[in-house]
Amino acid sequence: MSRQIVWDDLDKQKYYFWGCTVFLGIRVCVYPTNLIKTRLQVQKGTQVYKGSYDAFLKVLRSEGILGFYRGFPVFALGVLFGQAYITTYEYTKHKCSHMNLVMQGLLPGCIASVAGQTLSVPADVITQRLQIQGMKAQDPKKSRSPKCDSEEEYAGS
Repeated sequence: MSRQIVWDDLDKQKYYFWGCTVFLGIRVCVYPTNLIKTRLQVQKGTQVYKGSYDAFLKVLRSEGILGFYRGFPVFALGVLFGQAYITTYEYTKHKCSHMNLVMQGLLPGCIASVAGQTLSVPADVITQRLQIQGMKAQDPKKSRSPKCDSEEEYAGS
């Protein structure tokens, strides 16, 4: 018979160290594609990039390797936000252990989601704004970064 591993069974120091290390490593690997995707999504009117490969080459030529990591420090905070979500979920789940099974799953999930989203959504908006700043250098006709039809439309994405 297998036993379920619960929060209290974990070595928290190892969990937080390895969790943050592994997820930060993953973020380092996928961030350049995230930057390219964001820049392709926000271009309106005159297109700065013709596609993913074109965007990759233009970022590399005009901004260098570090250009692929514009806004990365804020994006990297997502690792901590993920840990905050899991910790909030597990702590709340422990505190709700006296409730019925539905509430033991529903309440911790809701509280952890609110906590995680409160931290991560503003960071995501800041990251996206930093990612598109480099587009100024790509198109000399533009005096500022491309925007969506309205600031509100972009801020909501």
